[in-house]
Amino acid sequence: ASPSRSEINTEANAAVKPLGKYYALLIGVSRYQDPSLTLANPVNDVARLQEILVSRYAFEKTNVTILTNPTRRDILSELIRM
Repeated sequence: ASPSRSEINTEANAAVKPLGKYYALLIGVSRYQDPSLTLANPVNDVARLQEILVSRYAFEKTNVTILTNPTRRDILSELIRM
């Protein structure tokens, strides 16, 4: 029988040796000026993505930053800080 997708992903992740540190800036926006632009749960989505980056990939939780409904200034400030 062929290996499952999960088995392939597990094997591939085990073979990858992370070098250096990884950083992520995750942005969840649920408030838009245009009311036709709505997403189901962007804030929950970025929290889940953070969990995945930390649990399945070589990201340290302290290196994954989440901004929810940030201003342009918030985003630029965080990019400079990183």
